[in-house]
Amino acid sequence: MELAKKRPAIGQALSSLRVISANARNRSLYEAREKGERDQRAREHAAEVRGEARGEARGEARGEARGRNETLLTALQVLIDTGITEFEAKKKLGITPELLKQCNSNSIKQGGLL
Repeated sequence: MELAKKRPAIGQALSSLRVISANARNRSLYEAREKGERDQRAREHAAEVRGEARGEARGEARGEARGRNETLLTALQVLIDTGITEFEAKKKLGITPELLKQCNSNSIKQGGLL
C-alpha cells in the first residue's frame, strides 16, 4: 500500500483490480476485454508480417529482373564489341524485340539507356 500512495497509477490499478476481482461477472468481462485486445494486436501483427513479406517478395523479384536485364544487355554489348552484328548477337542470346523493349524499359526506369 505504501507504493500505491507514492504512485497514483499503481493505486488506480489496485483499485481496478479490487473491483474486477469482487465478482465472477466483472472478472469474466475483464478477461473477455483483455482477450479481445490481445486478439486484435495479434491480427495487426499478422497483417504487418504479411505486408512485409509481400514487399520483400516484390523487391526481390524486381531486383532479380533488373539483374537479368542488365546481364543480358551487357552480354549483348560485349558481343557487339567483339565484331558480331547486333542481329547475330541478339539471335545468339535469344533476345526478341519484346524482351529488348522490356530490358530497355527497365533500364530507363533505373536512369540508364541502352
